[in-house]
Amino acid sequence: MRYETAAYVPMKPISCEYDEIIEMLPGKIKKELVKDSRQIYVTVETSKKDVVKYLDIFFNIKEREVFKKNILLEVDKSEIDNFSHFSIMPGTLEMGRDIMGDIIRPACSKDACPVGARLLSPLRITTKKAKKVGFYKLYRPWGQPCELIIASQVKTLFESEGIKGLSYEPCTFTDKDIAKERNIEPLYLARIKHKIYN
Repeated sequence: MRYETAAYVPMKPISCEYDEIIEMLPGKIKKELVKDSRQIYVTVETSKKDVVKYLDIFFNIKEREVFKKNILLEVDKSEIDNFSHFSIMPGTLEMGRDIMGDIIRPACSKDACPVGARLLSPLRITTKKAKKVGFYKLYRPWGQPCELIIASQVKTLFESEGIKGLSYEPCTFTDKDIAKERNIEPLYLARIKHKIYN
């Protein structure tokens, strides 16, 4: 399985929201875009060559003044031998679908701005989903900085290897009795303690 997409990513802050950009596109282009709540950029499958060509012109990719085009190729294990190197990314858990919790809204007025947004502990997760968690990235609205959901074994491994840059907050289960009965290991929200922006 191969799945290749092109995402049109701003190289500097832009003055409008992504929904406004999408509204500027013709209907036949809009309907070909990748529809995934986790996508924050205009994204299309590269196999749709006419749409890619249109978007390259629309975003002035040749000049690369405001937008750049990022190509992402996802493959399954049957394709790995065809590549000399690759990145392994953690799976994603989505707030409101896989995990429940409260979020403080950003301090700035535009929804695209994440400044001041904060995820409040504890997070709640179902036992069914918790059984599958080892090392996941959390996807949430205004999801900056990166936050991880990790199993207790991963936390123990990090600590034994001297990884000190994370703080850990325990998650709770939506069905505590079932979690106890099935002996489900604790999960933790791991946050980066100190961040530097440049």
